Amino acid sequence: MVAAIGEARPHQLHWYLAELGTDPSARGLGFGAQLIRTRLAHCDDTGAPAYLEASEGNVAYYQRYGFTVTRPIPIPSGPTIYGMLRPPS
Repeated sequence: MVAAIGEARPHQLHWYLAELGTDPSARGLGFGAQLIRTRLAHCDDTGAPAYLEASEGNVAYYQRYGFTVTRPIPIPSGPTIYGMLRPPS
């Protein structure tokens, strides 16, 4: 799994958003949105793209913030996740 994820990462300099999420009891309250907006503002300030991996159910969520799918990443004996990249604005 680690090898598959590592091979999918961009080779260019980028910020890697490794762990983003909220507790299920806090979903829908805007905490996740605030978290990602502050990280993306930092990426924009430094002029570097942001990269993350998302489950299929979260692809549309990250697309709202300007991420596009770079490639699917099939995980052996697991689900497919999606590499997503957002250029700085």
